[in-house]
Amino acid sequence: MKKRAKNSKLTVGLIHFFPTLGDTKDNLERGLALIRSWKPGRRPAVLVFPELWTTGYLAERSYPRLAERIPGATSRALASAARKCRIYLMAGSIAERRNGRVYNTALLFGPDGRLLLRHAKVHLWDREVDHFHAGQSYRMVRTSAGNFAVMICYDGDFPEVPRLLTLRGAEVLFHPSAYPSPNDDEWRLIYPAAALQNNVFIVQVNRIGSEKGLSTGTPVHFFGGSAVHGPNGKTILQAPFYSPKTAPRERIYTCSIDLAHARKLRRRSYLIDRRPGTYRPVLSRPA
Repeated sequence: MKKRAKNSKLTVGLIHFFPTLGDTKDNLERGLALIRSWKPGRRPAVLVFPELWTTGYLAERSYPRLAERIPGATSRALASAARKCRIYLMAGSIAERRNGRVYNTALLFGPDGRLLLRHAKVHLWDREVDHFHAGQSYRMVRTSAGNFAVMICYDGDFPEVPRLLTLRGAEVLFHPSAYPSPNDDEWRLIYPAAALQNNVFIVQVNRIGSEKGLSTGTPVHFFGGSAVHGPNGKTILQAPFYSPKTAPRERIYTCSIDLAHARKLRRRSYLIDRRPGTYRPVLSRPA
């Protein structure tokens, strides 16, 4: 088990990214340039990308062609960037090809470039079920900077997911997303409440810009609005929301969080006062 860091503060960088649909080379090059441009300071730091930023979200039938194995060219480049910059890199999610299937997979690298966590999206939203295979589990990783876990976009809409990860010890939940309009109300409402109910930091990173599906041509707008919510439910950082008529701006939004705050609140919290024996019907009764 990793020793807990004496400094409980963590610098977090949230990337508003506008992928070029289907152009993995251009997206990766621009993403690496953003990593190199970031100046996190001396304390431990994590930089966070959104969901499916290397391919764009609506690659649809092109995902099998665009997906790559892990390790692969993209994951190796991201590992190298994390190592050179000495940061934790929550590399959003990429399309992963594994055992003849395509997964929507999030990757977390440590400052030494080592892959610390790999999570395949469990809850597939809408047409995602036509293109991805669902993951089957959730993971939390202990690091010297804190205990980290990830839930990809729709995963986080289910209250069981942040609760499960928190009970496993997570102090920061990363939420890389491609959250589209008109669902900004859910984005604003669900996650501060989840942070409060679980006394956990939630780092939401949503992509920006609009796309038309490579197969269907259906346009979808992604509104940004990335945010960091503290373990008391208060919003620490709120990035801009973009309308379809507003030109999106690619940039990194930065704040500092103190994990000691979450640890203090948990000494008397919803987690301590739970009565799990009364919740069995939630697990046994179908919807």
